[in-house]
Amino acid sequence: MDDADWDFLPELKLKTETEKYKIQKVNIQKVNIQKVNIQDMSVEFKEIPGLSILQDSITEKDEEKIIKRILQGTWVNAPGSREVQQYGKLYDYKTRALGEQTAMPNWLIKLADFLDLPKPENVIINKYEPGEGIASHTDNPCFGEAVASLSLASPITMDLKFNALHHQIRLEPRSLLKLTGEARHRWTHGIANRKNDVVNGDSVPRQTRYSITFRTIL
Repeated sequence: MDDADWDFLPELKLKTETEKYKIQKVNIQKVNIQKVNIQDMSVEFKEIPGLSILQDSITEKDEEKIIKRILQGTWVNAPGSREVQQYGKLYDYKTRALGEQTAMPNWLIKLADFLDLPKPENVIINKYEPGEGIASHTDNPCFGEAVASLSLASPITMDLKFNALHHQIRLEPRSLLKLTGEARHRWTHGIANRKNDVVNGDSVPRQTRYSITFRTIL
């Protein structure tokens, strides 16, 4: 697929607020909605200042195109058992410092622009197979104030913790998670290593999931 063919569908821009803004009880566990940002239709949370989720940030057709692009990339092993692709200024998981500068694919720059995000300087694409997760963490201070992550292919439950506080949120496919302020710097976020999530009392098997995390550099 050539970059010249990489044009995001205009359907999302034409949706009404009612069509675009979809919140299901299964998406939010023990977290109360504080307010709705009508401008970008994201949901912010009272208990976790700086956390917001935008549902259906891309269309299903664009999701398919993005996954096809991802599958053309080269995977490398990351801490734990998951595989990642990384672009731009590379982050070294062992030294926890920035290292080599690599090219940022044009399609990722276009995607960030479509999502109203700053031009990314570091992008990490994660692949999660059932049973795989990521340890609770806050993103390294070398990265900018805002961290955004696009979920693809299947839903998953994310844990957010601060001292004794613990909340869970359900990340649906095509949702865009943003972390700023306290959510970015004080609350850890992670995904437990398990093959099922409990959603509304039911055990829901996990499936292969991808995420694209966009970050700037200080």
